[in-house]
Order: sequence, then C-alpha cells, then structure tokens
Amino acid sequence: MDTLKWDDITILFSRQSIKRFFRQVYESDSNLYIKKRAVESICELTFTEAIRPEFTKDFLLEDVSLSDDSFVVVVKIKYLFLLYGDDPEAYQEIEKALSCNDAEVVSEAYYRKGLIHLLYRTGEADETIFLKEVEEARIMFESASNKTENRRDAHFFRLVTHFIVELLSKQHQLLEQTLHSLSTALWEQRIWSWHEESDMYEWHIYQKLHNLWRITVHISSEPKWVDYKKEFSQLFKRFNDITAIDSLSIRFVNTQRHFNNNATNFILNQYYSQNLSATLVKVNSIVAELNDSESDLKVFLLDLRERIQTRNEKKSSSTIEHAAALCALFPEVSCEEAAQDLYMLHQQGLQVEQVILQLVTRYRLRSQPVLTDFQTGFPAGDEVLHRLTIRIKQLLLNYPTKKLAVFLAVLSEVIRYAFQSLVQPRDFFPHLYNSKISDEKTFHKHLYEKLTAGARAVYYHFEESDVIGRGRLDITYRENEMTFPIEVKIVEQPPTWDTIQSDFIAQIQTYTHPYNQIGILVVFDISTKKDGGPVNNFKNLFEILSLKPYYRIANRYPDYVVAIIIPANKLKPSDYTTYN
Repeated sequence: MDTLKWDDITILFSRQSIKRFFRQVYESDSNLYIKKRAVESICELTFTEAIRPEFTKDFLLEDVSLSDDSFVVVVKIKYLFLLYGDDPEAYQEIEKALSCNDAEVVSEAYYRKGLIHLLYRTGEADETIFLKEVEEARIMFESASNKTENRRDAHFFRLVTHFIVELLSKQHQLLEQTLHSLSTALWEQRIWSWHEESDMYEWHIYQKLHNLWRITVHISSEPKWVDYKKEFSQLFKRFNDITAIDSLSIRFVNTQRHFNNNATNFILNQYYSQNLSATLVKVNSIVAELNDSESDLKVFLLDLRERIQTRNEKKSSSTIEHAAALCALFPEVSCEEAAQDLYMLHQQGLQVEQVILQLVTRYRLRSQPVLTDFQTGFPAGDEVLHRLTIRIKQLLLNYPTKKLAVFLAVLSEVIRYAFQSLVQPRDFFPHLYNSKISDEKTFHKHLYEKLTAGARAVYYHFEESDVIGRGRLDITYRENEMTFPIEVKIVEQPPTWDTIQSDFIAQIQTYTHPYNQIGILVVFDISTKKDGGPVNNFKNLFEILSLKPYYRIANRYPDYVVAIIIPANKLKPSDYTTYN
C-alpha cells in the first residue's frame, strides 16, 4: 500500500469507490494493523484532495470510536489535529479522549491539545491571552510526557514554550541553554524516528526558532548599525527563512502556517516595536531609493513599517515582557496571573518599578516555605539531608542546579521513608517486623507505594525493564530529561559500608552512569537483631559510595550512589531487655 501513487488511483477510480473501499476495509477487517492503515489511507488521501475533508471528518468522528483499540484511536487523534486543527468538533473529540483509560490515547490527546493551544490559539492580539495559551500548552505537553514513556515530541514542544517565554522576557542566557536542549531533543528524535527529515515537523519548528532568535539578537543590536540597508537586507533574509515551508510535507503545512502567523508574528512584532520604532525615517528613505530589482526587500520594509506603526498605535506597554520575566523567575506563578497582576497595579497609577517590586515581593513570599516546614518532614531527616547535600556539592562540582534540586527532592522523600520506618506504628510498616518476610519485592513495593503517595507521585515508575541493557530497575524517578534510579536490596547479615560497596554498588552505579551521575540504594537489613545490640543512630545510616570506573581515563563526570540502611526484622524496644 505504501508504494501506490494516489494520483493514479484517483484516475482509475471515483472518489466514491475509494471511500467505500477503505471504509469497508476498516469495518470488516479484524486485523488491527489493517484497520490502522485504512484510517491512515483515508486521511492521507484527504491531504491530496482525492477524498473530501467532510467525509473524512465524519468518518473519524463517527466511525472510529474512542472505545476502539488504542492502536487505531491514537491515529484518529493525530489526524483530527493535522486535518482540522482547532475545529470545534475535532477539539471536543480530543478533549473526550482525555477521559479514556488507555495511557497512550490520553498522552496523544494531551499532546495534540497542547499543539492546538500553542499553534492556533496564540494568534490572539491580547497579551494576557497569548501568555495564557502558551502556559496551557506547556501544561498539556508535560501531561503528555508524564502519561507514557518516550514522548520526545511532547518534551520538544514543552521546551518550545519555555523558549517563547524566555524570548519575550529577554533572558538571553537561558535562551541559549534552551536552544541547546531543543537541539539535543531533536537529534534524539531523529535517531529513534523512521521519518525522513522533510516529514519531521519538529525539525522545521527548530529551524524557525533558531532564525527567530538570530533575528531578535540582530534587532537588539540596532544602536550599533552603520549600513542600514545592509542590516535590513540581512533581516529580510532571515525573515524569509522563518516563513519558508516549501520543503515541508503537505500534512504539516497548515499547522506550520499557523505557527508563522500566530506565535512567530507576535514575538517579531514585540521586538520590532521595542527596538526599531526609531528607524522608521530610515526605512522610508531606503524604500524610496530601492529599484525594481529590489521589490522583495521593498515589500518586506513596507510590511515592517506597518507592523511597527500598528503596534505603536495600540500603545502597548511592556506588560508581556515583564509578565514573561516574572513567570520565568517564579515557575509556580502562571504567565496569565502575572499579566493580570501587572495590569491591575498599572491601573492604580503605580510606576513600572513600583509594580515590579511589589510583585517580586509578593511572589517571593508565596514561594518561600513556612519556617516550621521541614523538607523531609522531620528535623533529624533534614540534618541528614543537609549533610548529604554539602557532600554531593563537594563531589559533583558544577553539577546543574536544577538537577541537584530535583535529586535532593527525591532523596528527601526516601529519607522521610527511612525515618518514618523507625518512629511510626508497626502497623504502617508490618514487613519490617515480620521475620518470615524476606522477598525483595515486598520491600521495594512498599517503598514505591509510600513514594507515590507524595506530590511527585507521577514521576516514579515501578520495575522498569531495559533501562540499561537487560536490567530492571526497582524504582525509577523520571522528570522530563532527568532520570534517577532507586534500587532496593535485602541482606541477611549485618551490613557494613564496605560490604554494601563490594556487593551492590557496581550494579546501581551501572544503572546511574547513562543518566545524571547519581542514584539511590536502599538496603533493608533482615538479619536477626536479638543479642546484637541496639541499632545505630539514624544519622549514621546514610553514606555516599562509588567504585572506580572500568576505564582508566579522565573521569570528568563521576557517578555516585547514596546508600541507605533501613533495619528490618526488627524487635520492639522492650525485646532488647534481659531483665527478669
């Protein structure tokens, strides 16, 4: 079927017979792959106008049910977006898919809904609505990534939303980091995808964002311009690179055009107005001097002049720039909320500096924890966390701040579990008091249940296989591009740090080395406690361990494991007494 030429088919057969054939295949064939290919064929023929879009829309909405196999429903959601974009009926059907029980279907629905908000609904002229739609898209992409594994497409577009906010807030240092992350995500997708480059929508989006960044850098340097005609010509070339869609597959042209007309234009108009308003006299002078062979440049400059004049007539403030900067500085504050707060304070007649100061103070107080809060939930746990944090910073110099913050949040939850196992009623940890329980799965399942009872539950994954080689991790913490392994072991003899290092660290360090340089090992000690003396102080049950790597080369990125001992096969305190 892949080798057929649809133009030849439409010559030999009528539209009606083609529609009837593929619909019959879909309805009568029980093979899921054949049903999927029938849906894809109808949709692809719609792009070439061999089948009318009205028929395909009815087919996708009525014939392909959300209760069908996820293998087919995911294709339905994909083509509802590609063919109909922000069509109300298509959007409503995608929203219905969010209630499905299948994770693959829900993930696809979140992803396509995010694209609708980012590509179609950012065309609103209102700044607050623009930021609201970008924020909504980001949430949708994060939800898509959290529902299933390997959503590199959703991860890519989540980074796109960050890029847009950073571009509007002029955070140039963050912009370069985000561009690098986008490039990395893109290459990962190209490695694992069978699509050709011309079919990779993300590749074209990246090229546009990169050119958009270069344009904004170029515009921002206007005070240093000498030859304005030359500078505007370079600007014109880069603008053409953004709007070019000739090499794009037909199925992506519509969404690409919306991205150009909405998000791209919105950002460009912001920068044009803020940086080039003073050049309008020079623009008029250059336009008057251009000859007939430079008509394209003339059209560009006239469009540029109109954009600046239109923007200036609206007397737009720098609300969107300030709002984007605030929500980048305080991630817990949505861009929509920041924009509304800015507007309300401006209405009170306050100066810009006073408004920004008030909001920074307000958001900072909100983001700071109450003084009585403990990261681990307990003072003793926080003491351990503080000591380990200092040690990790010493061992992993220049470790990324964000990654360290996420790892410490995970570590604090494991420390909380370890402390609770000592102080809470035995009914909460029955397996730690039962000498007959010695299977490892019981222990790491209980740990997983406790970890997923917290605020980061969605990021924990149970018994993932093929994380590296043929290995299977007991618990994996995965948040966006960050992965931290948590391995559980059982020992029947009282452990020492030396025995833990020799027996287990090689395995967990191997799980760690493809990812973020640090992991967690939880060792449950089920040895007999009677006559062995009291257990060591809680703060002594934590250590950072590492083995020398196999290759004797420069070890610029060392791997470490935080090892934790949790006593099991425990006695009641009164069982230790020998008094008669």
